[in-house]
Amino acid sequence: FAMHGTGRINDIQWGLDNGIIQIADGYSYTLSNESGDSVLTGFKPGYGAWADTWLPAVIGSETDDFDMDGADNFYEYVLNGNPTNAAVQGVAPTFVDVGGASFQYTHVVRNDDPNLVYTVKTTTDLMTPWGDGGSFILGTNETGTAYDEVINSVPVVEDTTFVKLEVVN
Repeated sequence: FAMHGTGRINDIQWGLDNGIIQIADGYSYTLSNESGDSVLTGFKPGYGAWADTWLPAVIGSETDDFDMDGADNFYEYVLNGNPTNAAVQGVAPTFVDVGGASFQYTHVVRNDDPNLVYTVKTTTDLMTPWGDGGSFILGTNETGTAYDEVINSVPVVEDTTFVKLEVVN
């Protein structure tokens, strides 16, 4: 049979994106042809796959806080935390004063989930909107794990600059 675009089969919504069939059951599927047989292989992408690594604990959704440490599961997912251990919330970003008109801001990024977008945001006071503030990536340290380190340069344009890391899925 042929699948194109999106649709419904037996009340199951599906979509096709770059050779990966995405079905509304939380799994994605790849279809391959091995020795003349069509093989449909299911896998959980992103957060769902990570959450399953903590079984038998069922940590819940991205907005849950299974270990009640104040960091939700999404925070622990994107910053290498352990949602079953309140003492391991993840790798906190670091600041390094390099002198002059900027500082370095280093944070981890998941390299196995292309849907995550990490953005360094700044503001000079907490009453104005957050923006990129002219920050830019200096480099990435590949660690050989699911998390790499990204080093950003953040300009200092005022006596006070607030910085946050925004991650969206």
